[in-house]
Amino acid sequence: MENCRKIGKIQNVGYGFGGYQGAMFGIGFILGSDKEGWEVGDFWGFWGANTKHTDNCKWTEEERIKFHGENTLRISKLLID
Repeated sequence: MENCRKIGKIQNVGYGFGGYQGAMFGIGFILGSDKEGWEVGDFWGFWGANTKHTDNCKWTEEERIKFHGENTLRISKLLID
């Protein structure tokens, strides 16, 4: 299948838990066209959002705060654009 551009509408936007098995925290989008019968989704999020940090975690609390901040800035830029 070759790359193509299609114009659709925002079908749904959700902020909170989602992504793989609902275990990530971020924002999800579904874009599509009812007329043409297609839709595509994307989720901007990260792991560890709903997990207390323990010694076994592969992330630090500082990294979690950084990811929350980066995701919030990305959403802010999207809304401004």
